[in-house]
Amino acid sequence: MSTRVGLWRGHSRNNGYGITSIKRRTFVSHRIAYALWHGRPPRVDRPIDHLCRNKLCCNPRHLEVVTKRENERRIPKKTHCPSGHPYSVTNTRFRWRSQTYVDGTIHRTRCRECIKCLNTQKQQRRERNYGLKGLERAASHHSVEPAPCPADSRTHGRDGANHNR
Repeated sequence: MSTRVGLWRGHSRNNGYGITSIKRRTFVSHRIAYALWHGRPPRVDRPIDHLCRNKLCCNPRHLEVVTKRENERRIPKKTHCPSGHPYSVTNTRFRWRSQTYVDGTIHRTRCRECIKCLNTQKQQRRERNYGLKGLERAASHHSVEPAPCPADSRTHGRDGANHNR
């Protein structure tokens, strides 16, 4: 592919595709570019594949109408997470439901190394914000034994132990 990528400079959706409005209807920009170049719009049930793999590209030479199956087959398989850790059986956490993030990305898998890094960062942020003494105080507060029942000689349970109400 020797031609340059023609990036859409207008608005875009959370999923990364450019959008435009014509007579108060919203359209995906690459479908409009394809229709203008070829003189006819593609069928609604046929996706347009970006040969350059750039969702904002509107260069008609980079757009090809394909079947849904072909479009899914052309999607490159992810071998590494965005941080560069390899996806493997031991390093990947799978979800039944996909999780949509604020930036619009949808994930069904998560890298366990990245989860560990995020948890470490959260812990460091808590220590920085609340101080280590605050964490020690919270831990010691939870380890305090409960006060005994009032001395009214009532017992609870089979073993006759006193319990708080």
